[in-house]
Amino acid sequence: MKKIIITGSSGMLGKDIYSILSNKNKFQLLGIDKIESTQLPFKDQFIGNLTDSDFLLNTLNKVNPDIIIHCAAIVNLQICETNKSLANSVHVESTKIMANFNSAKTKLIYVSTDSVFDGRKGNYLETDKPNPLNYYAHSKLLGEEAAKKNPNHLIIRTNIFGYNIPLGKSLAEWAIENFNQKNSISGFTDIIFNAIYTKHLAKVLYELIKKDTTGTINIASVNNISKYSFLKYLGSLFSADSDLIETAISEKINFDIKRPKNTTLNVDKLLSITDVPTIEEGIDELVKDFLKE
Repeated sequence: MKKIIITGSSGMLGKDIYSILSNKNKFQLLGIDKIESTQLPFKDQFIGNLTDSDFLLNTLNKVNPDIIIHCAAIVNLQICETNKSLANSVHVESTKIMANFNSAKTKLIYVSTDSVFDGRKGNYLETDKPNPLNYYAHSKLLGEEAAKKNPNHLIIRTNIFGYNIPLGKSLAEWAIENFNQKNSISGFTDIIFNAIYTKHLAKVLYELIKKDTTGTINIASVNNISKYSFLKYLGSLFSADSDLIETAISEKINFDIKRPKNTTLNVDKLLSITDVPTIEEGIDELVKDFLKE
């Protein structure tokens, strides 16, 4: 059984990667988290901070993993702008340590972001030149460069949606919380993406691990949607009053931090390897899973 260590293993993406891979009975799974998780049945969970290079290196030496899946990230844009050294520590410096660890044997899977692109055209290929607009995206791009030091690396560019229990502050979680409270919300009609449900990404990742895929690959839904349409569809599945979901235009808002408008990812390369769901199929499954929990 291959040993896989997952950073951010109890986070929104990490928990679903753990869940999907554990069902295959082919891997010994271990996790690195800042705080102990009570949601996942880890036999081996290492509690510490990725900013502590000694902790990270000691953990890797103790586990000696065959695969590292680096999910942990600081997704709060404001924190990344105001604390660039912290963003660098999590996204870049820790990645350097993982990339250099036993690189002849250990595969590094680095989860990046569609935000490495400036969003001016959309339908970005893996070969398109990145142009990040904010420091979160810039530091994630630097992390990509660090990951490439591992000759057996896999860089995943993606945009995800999912949920935690209790609910966090991601797009779907924020919307569900407001649906429950019958609050009005607004969604941008001019921000377009093809985000993928975390469980679907985990299933795709399993296929890529089986095929020992390397290089850079986009993992996203097969179709595109606006943030407003995403919220409308999600709301319909929660029987939310459609009048509570209003339209908004990002250009009319003076954001402190620049954000790309169309970061849709071309998934032709992924389609040559495995099936890719629609974003609506992802929302359907999210709602089914959430209501079950």
